[in-house]
Amino acid sequence: MLMRKVGARRWIARILVTWGIVAVATGFVQNVTQKLLTYSLGRGLERFDRPTVEAITTQVKANNYKFSSLVMEVVKSRPFQMQSVEAARP
Repeated sequence: MLMRKVGARRWIARILVTWGIVAVATGFVQNVTQKLLTYSLGRGLERFDRPTVEAITTQVKANNYKFSSLVMEVVKSRPFQMQSVEAARP
């Protein structure tokens, strides 16, 4: 019924635009997650950090892309919790 009023082409176009917006938002969150995790760890990300980035991105998406949830997920992540603190040199 809805497709008769709007038309199939417009309906599909709206779906594709919505899908594109979600894909861009997810890509943006993943990029910011990588940058924030790199900064917080004090080292570059490695191949074994990829599952952590994906898990953080999934949790942030579930929390409506809030920045506070991004920061909390980075702090709760295993690489952040397991990093060692070097002694300060005089």
